[in-house]
Amino acid sequence: MAISDTLSDAAFDIRAMLANQPAMYEPVRGRIEALLTEMDSLRAVLDTPPYNDPTGPWANAREVAWADASISLGGMRLLLA
Repeated sequence: MAISDTLSDAAFDIRAMLANQPAMYEPVRGRIEALLTEMDSLRAVLDTPPYNDPTGPWANAREVAWADASISLGGMRLLLA
């Protein structure tokens, strides 16, 4: 399981708790909602493939091309998406 999956599961459970027992968490609801927003934002970053955002957090990641995901044509290597 990846961190993104863990964050997703945790956010789901936290939202369920807020819905089922709203009075219990009312004093800290704003902080919990801010935390959920940050968790969702981080999941979006983690779930964004490196090639979609050349300036993003994965900008310096090395390209990995699987043998069945690329072909050579006239001396040029083409990556299949």
